[in-house]
Amino acid sequence: MKNFKFGTATVAFQCEKNLNTGGRGKCIWDDVLLNNKSIAKYSPEPTSEFYKVYNTDFELAKKYGIEVLRVSIAWSRIFPSNSTEINKKQ
Repeated sequence: MKNFKFGTATVAFQCEKNLNTGGRGKCIWDDVLLNNKSIAKYSPEPTSEFYKVYNTDFELAKKYGIEVLRVSIAWSRIFPSNSTEINKKQ
């Protein structure tokens, strides 16, 4: 399997934290996770802080042989208020 790459992936709510920094707008998951009684124990805030320590995470991935790392960010971080105004704080 010479073309195989060992990798991993995340989604925005697994890695971002810092929901109110960097010009991020409100996302539907903010309300879902905070207001839905059946999943209320899953707060969007206590996550891995990839947003702040991504360089360290990339170094660790390299150290442990991860060749491919797909990281997702919330669209509301790119387009905080609508689909035409781009967040320039990033």
